[in-house]
Amino acid sequence: MRHDSIFLDGQPWHYKEIANIRRVRMRSGFLMIGTGMMYAGGGFLVLSAVDGLYRGDQFKDWYTSAGLITAGVLVVGGYFLRKAFFIKYRIGRKYTLQYLVLKK
Repeated sequence: MRHDSIFLDGQPWHYKEIANIRRVRMRSGFLMIGTGMMYAGGGFLVLSAVDGLYRGDQFKDWYTSAGLITAGVLVVGGYFLRKAFFIKYRIGRKYTLQYLVLKK
């Protein structure tokens, strides 16, 4: 820290420019499980379409309502699990950024 600037990865940032601090939840597994759920939901939709094309079904018969609900829940649930992996502390009302004056 020099001249009211904080150096992160070699780049200076003025302490008033910091709007939030993001923290990663370690050992939570939210990122991996959420990603897997999103892939599973998307894969289910793709496999249903390939199966419908292979059998020669009409487009309206490719997906069932239960299949669409299952794929939608997997994709949306995975998205929210991925968002829960990071915690953001917004600087302003509840949290403040305090810095120490260091003298040589």
